[in-house]
Amino acid sequence: MRKIEKNNVDYILVNQASPKKCAAILLSTKTGESRDLDEISEKLKMRTVDIDIDGRWGQRYIRFNLNRLSDIGLLEKIKNKKVTYSLTKSGKNAKELLISNEDLFYDYMHYLHMKSAFEKDKDGYFLTYFLIIRDIYTKGVVRTQEEIISDVFKDIRNILGDEIVSNKSQNKTSVSKTKRWVKEPMNPPFLIDRNVNYRTDVDPAVFLMSVDSYYIKEKIPYNTPIILNEKTKKEISMMGLLDEKYFSSNIDMISNLIKEIYIRDTVNGKTLTLEKGFDVERIL
Repeated sequence: MRKIEKNNVDYILVNQASPKKCAAILLSTKTGESRDLDEISEKLKMRTVDIDIDGRWGQRYIRFNLNRLSDIGLLEKIKNKKVTYSLTKSGKNAKELLISNEDLFYDYMHYLHMKSAFEKDKDGYFLTYFLIIRDIYTKGVVRTQEEIISDVFKDIRNILGDEIVSNKSQNKTSVSKTKRWVKEPMNPPFLIDRNVNYRTDVDPAVFLMSVDSYYIKEKIPYNTPIILNEKTKKEISMMGLLDEKYFSSNIDMISNLIKEIYIRDTVNGKTLTLEKGFDVERIL
C-alpha cells in the first residue's frame, strides 16, 4: 500500500458526503458551466434532496459532497475569488450513467472510492474507506463501530506510522460514513441494517471495475496475466462485494461478454488478463 505523507489526522477521516447528495449535485451541474457554492445551493432547492439547504449546516454539507466529487475526479475545483466547481469529462460521463442506469452509477461511485485508496496523490480517507469495507466483507458481519475502527486503525498505523495516526484520529463515525455508500441506494445493497448481503452475481461492468481495482491495488501493469488462486479471487470478489463462492460462475459468464478480459488455462492454473483499465464511456 502507498505511503501518505501529510501529517494531518483529519486526512484519514471519512467526511459527511453521501451517494444521494452527490447524485443530486451532478444532476444540477451543467457541462461547460462553473458554479460556486451559492449557485449550486440554489439549483439543489429545485430538487428533492434530503438536506436542509437553508439550515445552519446546509452549505457545509453541500461543500462536503462537492469536495468528495472533486476528490474522485468528477468535479474540477477552481480556486479564484470564489471557489467554483465544474464537471470534468469523467463527471459528464458519470452524470450520463446516473441518468441511464442509476443502479450501475452507485456501483461506479463505490469503485471510484475503492481504487482511489491506492492511487497516487489521493486523499488518505480513501484508505480508511477501503479498510472498513474489507473488514465488513471479510468478517461477514457488521461489528460495532468501536471494534471496526480499532482494527482498521491498527492497519493504518502499520501503513502510515504512529506519528501521523494519533488516538484522536480513531473517529468511529468514519464507519457509518463509509457504510452509507454500500447501503441503499446501491442495488442490491451490500448492507441491510446490520446484515451483510453478499452478491451472487454482478453486472459485467461491476466485475470489470472489480478487476481493475485489483490491478491498481497490486500495481500490476495492464495486459499482465494474474493467477486466479484463492487469494486473488477473494480480493477481486471483495472489490465488487461478490460472494467469493460465486466468483467462478460469474467469470465464466462475464469473460465472454467483456473484451478487455482474457481467461486462459495454463500449466500453473487458470489466469486472468485485463487488457486495459475500466472506462465508463464504454458502458454508456
